Amino acid sequence: MRLACISGNGEVVDINVAIKQEPLSVRSLLLDSFFSCFESLPDSPGFFNAEHAVRMALFSFQDIGNQERYARSYVLTRSLDPRIEKTPRANLIRLSFQYGGPLALIGILYATIDAHRNVRSRETLDYLMNKSSDESRLELIRRVATFPCSPSLVSWLGRILDKVEPDAQGLACILWWLGAPYVPTDVFLRARLPSLNWGANGELINVPPRMISLVFNEDRLAAAVQGLEFVGFVKSTEAMIELEPNIGCLLRERFHSDMWLPKAAKIIFHALPKYQIGDSYIQQCEALLPHAERVFSHLSGQNLIILLEQIDLNEIVEACLSVSYFRDKSWKTQVLSVATEALTVAEDTTQKPFLQARLDARLCFLSVLFPDMGRKQESQINFSVNDRRSNALSADLAVAMARKSVQVNHLSSALAYLERFNPHAYGSPSTLERARNEQVVLMRAKIFRFEGHFQDAFNILETLPEGVGEVALLRSTVLCELGRYEQAIQVLEESIAASSHTTRIARTKLTLAHAYLFKCMYVWHQDKYLDQISLGRSSNIYEEMIHRWRTNTYYERMDYLSIAIGLAIIQHLSNQVQAALDAWKRALVASMEWLPTGYTDMIIAYSMSDLEMRREGHVLADILASYTRELLAETGRQYHFLGLGSVWPDIIGNWRLAFGKDVIIPLKS
Repeated sequence: MRLACISGNGEVVDINVAIKQEPLSVRSLLLDSFFSCFESLPDSPGFFNAEHAVRMALFSFQDIGNQERYARSYVLTRSLDPRIEKTPRANLIRLSFQYGGPLALIGILYATIDAHRNVRSRETLDYLMNKSSDESRLELIRRVATFPCSPSLVSWLGRILDKVEPDAQGLACILWWLGAPYVPTDVFLRARLPSLNWGANGELINVPPRMISLVFNEDRLAAAVQGLEFVGFVKSTEAMIELEPNIGCLLRERFHSDMWLPKAAKIIFHALPKYQIGDSYIQQCEALLPHAERVFSHLSGQNLIILLEQIDLNEIVEACLSVSYFRDKSWKTQVLSVATEALTVAEDTTQKPFLQARLDARLCFLSVLFPDMGRKQESQINFSVNDRRSNALSADLAVAMARKSVQVNHLSSALAYLERFNPHAYGSPSTLERARNEQVVLMRAKIFRFEGHFQDAFNILETLPEGVGEVALLRSTVLCELGRYEQAIQVLEESIAASSHTTRIARTKLTLAHAYLFKCMYVWHQDKYLDQISLGRSSNIYEEMIHRWRTNTYYERMDYLSIAIGLAIIQHLSNQVQAALDAWKRALVASMEWLPTGYTDMIIAYSMSDLEMRREGHVLADILASYTRELLAETGRQYHFLGLGSVWPDIIGNWRLAFGKDVIIPLKS
């Protein structure tokens, strides 16, 4: 939990900001909170004074001439000065190290030193020994690691580190480079095992690890962990190893060693899966991303050259490509820049052209995802196919180029790009060729849907496994266009109930909202009946999503636009003229910002023309109708958004007929 303040206008203000803005008010609030603790925690005044004393002891700690001996001796040998050993205070000091490590030991030891002649030390010791509850005592000890420290503690901790074995020192550096709150022991286990990658035959192969003995030898690693644990620098269980955060922060200059960066990087690059098949790939990558973050941010220049001397170029590039499927644009740019630099500085090998083509194909796709990124032209990508692996991975370029064509509605060109990939080029497809062919087939189904060939798209989707890409969502969308919206709604609702993946649930809920709205449009078009229940369900989902939907990528923006259009259609069907006009204008703003003038602008103009007629704005209605005719001549009907090409234009056309106006977009039925 974190403290925050609520300002007079209801705004939540971070506590540190509030202290700077209104220190007196915040102090009063804190004191009110503090005094309200007395009933349930009667030792609170003593706790406050003891913590203040410990904080002052840490902040004023001086290891003049490296003479501090009481705490350092205990950390290294577990021996106390005989004068302390014979007092009850000895148990308190042992407890502080056991639960708080070296920093708590320093804080408690020096906050209670010379208690026989120092009043404050005597009061602190009396509280901790006689007046505090067991819970309060342990809470204070555990909190010490978060307190500000004297710079002298950096050198003091450094001398302790110097006393442990070299393996333990090296492991401390590796743990620091791997970052995150803790490192799962599974990371080291996977670093010792062969890593899976694709061979030239398109089948999975084992790539043996090239790790230093400290990592590869389980006994040496265990001894190093024990050495660090003994001096309180780490905590470990069977599942994880945690470098104490405050110690890592204080010794960051010591741990930030270029010698150990490549060794930590080798662990990450080897452990990262490169095969991109199944949910286990996603889970393993997501688990490693926090540990890869610090490593990737420092891999450039000489550090990268040193790493290339210790690890295969193929493993670096493939790992970078693998993690580029996660997180945001800045992360993708960062990891792919590592791959780019590695290919630039690495010596020429037979694998280098293939890896460069793989990287170029990935950058080509990202230029679709992020339109503001520089676009790589197909002519600049030299993807030479000479075995089953390169044949399979050439599908990535085919799909990327198809997506670029779909963006500008060049659907025949998109299909032509897909036809270039032949999974049978070397006979019966390999595992990798089959997997990549599924992505090509899925893309072909999407294009058929965009062309309005819904039955053809559905037939293709029926040949694909349920777990491939967005098969389930696309199938539900196509089912709606085929008039089987009840089946689509049932499948989507069952999927939401069974899923635990946040992003997947959001995409499924959005498709469900589209399905409910399509049902409303379809029923209205067929029976002139407005299904208020389905309308309300779609409206609730849209309203929930439009305020928090991200718009970082091209596809997120198209989803946002579909939400805005959905809300406009809901108001339109409900005959809320002004609200519908406002909603269509919001959709138009998004369309103009993210898309070239085209089909969505035409549908918005067509819809607004109908609304203007309803409120007798005939001049503006005619202008919008004329604009619709101009755009129709350029675009024709398009089916990129559910119902927007198949049903909605017919609904508007029938309304125009009811007004005695001509139908601009020819009716389909």
